[in-house]
Amino acid sequence: QVRQGKFVRRFRVFDDEDLAPAGGAGAGAEEEKGSRSGSFDDGAADDRGSLALIALNATTAEFTVHTQDEGPLAKSFLRRYSINGRLLKRAEVGDERFDALVYGYDGRILYSGGEAGNIALRAAHSLELLHVIHDGAVHRAVRCLSFSDDYQYLFAGYEDGTLLILTDPRTRLSMLEIALEKIHILG
Repeated sequence: QVRQGKFVRRFRVFDDEDLAPAGGAGAGAEEEKGSRSGSFDDGAADDRGSLALIALNATTAEFTVHTQDEGPLAKSFLRRYSINGRLLKRAEVGDERFDALVYGYDGRILYSGGEAGNIALRAAHSLELLHVIHDGAVHRAVRCLSFSDDYQYLFAGYEDGTLLILTDPRTRLSMLEIALEKIHILG
């Protein structure tokens, strides 16, 4: 199944000089300024695909993109970039199309969900698969993932209308310890 529509294939990062009024500069000067700006292309010729998802890691100021090739030999890739567009890591993730991509509270875990109905946990730095969550039921694709504001709960929305609410005991324990420290200080 291929998504229809337009996809982002590249973007450019502009600095303040690039946004200067065109008044005194000729066309050649504008091109030169544009070439100094940072830029991003979604992949090498052998693995180009449509950019499907972007997840921002606010802790490390990096972002991860998921691209999906089209056609009979479709492959999916995750790519981790610095905020200025430098490729830091690239990993092939099979042929599954992801519909959800989100970082955990400390930026060390990248959660993804897609067509297989599983939630995959990957090390944010290496993109290595750490764990796969499957609740045992026969659900269709994971369509969205979102954390509660305090990151205690991960909400997973499935194509069949199911909502799965997950919690990480370590996160809950950490939040409890913080609350107990506050009570001790006040008491």
